[in-house]
Amino acid sequence: MSQWTQADAISAARGECDDAVDGKIIFSYSPLLGNQDGVNKIFQIPQPRIVGSFLQVFKNGTALVTPTDFTLTDAKKGIITFVTAPALTDEITVTFTYTWFDDLEFDHHLNRAANELGFDTYYTQTATVAGSETVALIDDFPNGLKGAIILLAAARACQALADRFAVKYDVSAGDQDFSPSQMAEKYETLAEKLYDRGIKARDAFYQGQGRQFRPSIQSVGYVLPIWTPKR
Repeated sequence: MSQWTQADAISAARGECDDAVDGKIIFSYSPLLGNQDGVNKIFQIPQPRIVGSFLQVFKNGTALVTPTDFTLTDAKKGIITFVTAPALTDEITVTFTYTWFDDLEFDHHLNRAANELGFDTYYTQTATVAGSETVALIDDFPNGLKGAIILLAAARACQALADRFAVKYDVSAGDQDFSPSQMAEKYETLAEKLYDRGIKARDAFYQGQGRQFRPSIQSVGYVLPIWTPKR
């Protein structure tokens, strides 16, 4: 048994489905969405779920500072608000990382995995992610089940990602191709593998203790005979 923080669990689950906060990086991207006319201050990076701690904004090759020069006002939508509107001639570029899921979304997947294992939640200390589900904290968490819950949560995340890509269309323009159908198939397969590993990790934990996960119980009654032995 051990204490387990929300942040540690989310970070571990991210690692299983290639969604680390520094895992997908785009260098020197431009142009941003928005009217660069010397008046407009609000622009958008065309990529959802920007990781604010890794965002770098450059104007004419010089790095800007937050919040002195700009603010990431909506990380999920990639919206940037500049303190001073960029001039028409300014070259604005951004280097950023992004994730498939924000912490709140991963919190949901981890909680559903915890429920599947019979726990109210997966963490033992006060929630640090804003908007987390209101749950009764558990006192401790079995060390042997940490791997299972991480894998099951990652499987749920990958399945959600497969569903997300499944409703998009393949795009081809010039020499650029984007195939959501292939992404959907990839994450569907990964979800199945992670779920299988998670179930095996769960079963291995209980089998190591000589018992089963939620063993079935059957009660068998009996009826006394209507005759008595000879005396």
